[in-house]
Amino acid sequence: MNDFKIIGYNKDLRTDTHVIYAQIGIINYLQLVGDKFDEFDIQRKRESHKGYSRLKSDIKKGALIPPITLALKPSLVNKFLPLVKTEQTVKLEQELISSSIVYILDGLQRTHLMKDLLEEGHKYDVKQKLLLEFWFEKEMGNLMYRLIVLNSGQKPMSMRHQIELLFMTMQEKLNADIPGLIMYNERDLKVRDGAKKFPFERIVTGYHSFLNESPEIDKGKIIVEKLDLGKVITDQELVILERYSDYTKYLTEYLKIDAEAFRVYEKFKAYTGAKNWLADENVVNSFFAAVGLFDSVKEYKPRINNSLKKLLSDFKKSKPGEDPFALKEFDSIRQNFNPKQFNVGFITRKTIMACFQEYFRNDGLLSFKKCWELSNPNPKSIR
Repeated sequence: MNDFKIIGYNKDLRTDTHVIYAQIGIINYLQLVGDKFDEFDIQRKRESHKGYSRLKSDIKKGALIPPITLALKPSLVNKFLPLVKTEQTVKLEQELISSSIVYILDGLQRTHLMKDLLEEGHKYDVKQKLLLEFWFEKEMGNLMYRLIVLNSGQKPMSMRHQIELLFMTMQEKLNADIPGLIMYNERDLKVRDGAKKFPFERIVTGYHSFLNESPEIDKGKIIVEKLDLGKVITDQELVILERYSDYTKYLTEYLKIDAEAFRVYEKFKAYTGAKNWLADENVVNSFFAAVGLFDSVKEYKPRINNSLKKLLSDFKKSKPGEDPFALKEFDSIRQNFNPKQFNVGFITRKTIMACFQEYFRNDGLLSFKKCWELSNPNPKSIR
């Protein structure tokens, strides 16, 4: 039985997006969203929260479930808009219910619980209806913006996930511009297991460090600024922001060095995490802050290029087990940061940035051991 019924039409005036409201039974709703309803790239992963067990119990007892927000797949919006604009309700109901052509913007966790109950053998009462809100929006940026707003009053969406959503198009462009770069998102639940692999959020914060010439990143501020624009970074002129091509050029060289560093440090025992040092957030932000600072001065640009060529060459000549970055010296410095005297995260980033500055300033001719000595905020700490 098809119990899908459109009960109203509306429009979001900010984005000029057409919206319809509908009622549907739970069984038909689950058929509408299909078995792969959680594979929309911009969704967060399934959450485990103590409140969901209570919600599952309430659903089983027939509780009224909060409205669920769906979005038609953007590629299909033009096909449906004539029906929506002229309010051809019967035809629209038939077309929408015929196949799984929607994304879940708000209600993913509830949908998981409803499907769990069905698979457990629960029989839903035909009187238990859902209220749906359908968005007909062609611009993915507006859908991502809407997704963030919808989640703002629920279990907090991590800053990492919000940044991934806001810069989603930049991620696509980076994939096209830098062969070999592998980026993964929070919902992927991946752990770095090889060179040239980075959390996408780290590439974004590296870009901001490069632009601001500082490794200090306020992720909350980044999110607020983008939301205040009223749109996600999707337009070509916004993706190619100031110095984007410069950043990608240096990022490409960074990946080459990372590949060699992973090889040299893969079995290095003297410093935990040595093979992934270049993927560490403090290191990414500090390196690109130093590069951004030197890149902004015309006379210093050649020094960066010379230094990176020298560094790559040195790593290619290095054998597994050697320590080109002098991470043992860095670790000695880091271990002696007094948390009563310093904000450890801040002083760590400051020290790493200062080390790379020394390296660039001297065309890569100074050893990293010497650069660490010159950058040490507490020279007496090296044993």
